[in-house]
Amino acid sequence: MTAPRSFAHRPAVRQAQRAFLAFSGASGGGKTKSALEVATGLVSVTGGRVFVVDTENGRALKYAPAPGEAPEPGRTYDFEHVEFEPPFDPDSYLAALRH
Repeated sequence: MTAPRSFAHRPAVRQAQRAFLAFSGASGGGKTKSALEVATGLVSVTGGRVFVVDTENGRALKYAPAPGEAPEPGRTYDFEHVEFEPPFDPDSYLAALRH
């Protein structure tokens, strides 16, 4: 028999929370563009920078503005690009996120 659990309560107070999002879909379905749209909207409110950890051999760069040009809303985005090459193991993903 397990010991009875005890609980505590207190008045609820709103706290800042981080957004946790996941994008899924078929190849070419717009996951990267959608993520850049959402991230751009978030940093416009919260500040900071958008980073893309690119596991697809630089494919995210098609959403970067041309050299010397400003991002074009809805077409290109201001972001930092992190090239991510094999091995695609959990420790490598964690290292990229910590970067």
